[in-house]
Amino acid sequence: MPHREGAVNVEDSLGLALFASLTVASFSALLAFGRHKSQKAWEAKYATYQDVFTALHGIKFWAEEAYASSLELPTISTSSREQLEAEYGSAKASLSRNVLLGRLLMSEKTVAALDAMLTEISRVEAEFQESGSSSEDFLRAYTAYLVSIKNVVEENLPVLLKLAKRDLK
Repeated sequence: MPHREGAVNVEDSLGLALFASLTVASFSALLAFGRHKSQKAWEAKYATYQDVFTALHGIKFWAEEAYASSLELPTISTSSREQLEAEYGSAKASLSRNVLLGRLLMSEKTVAALDAMLTEISRVEAEFQESGSSSEDFLRAYTAYLVSIKNVVEENLPVLLKLAKRDLK
């Protein structure tokens, strides 16, 4: 059948409709994949921050429990002193790991704040080991050390929370 001018060819219409459908489907698939990829990246970032704040809680909890125990006050932990020390070490190791690996997921400001906090904790520990552990008044030096560790965490927590909230938006 001859093709009339102005008439729509059915084959051309079907081809155009098929092309348009495939283009829309491809574009939709790309958007969905991008959204999925973004969601997975956000979940990984959230898990990293969750690990950081769990470690901060562990350090603060250790300092509070060790302080209360050293003054023979009631504590809420059923863990032994050795277990609490091990948990403290694990929490510091977790923060150290997140300073290194966090550069992949966390903002540079957050990593810098964590690094500065770990440096301050190390300074407090070194200061105690140099003077407090051999001091005649060990208990006073030890409790001051524990309070200093707790204060380092408490002073840095608001900044880290603010950075995390901004980064997780």
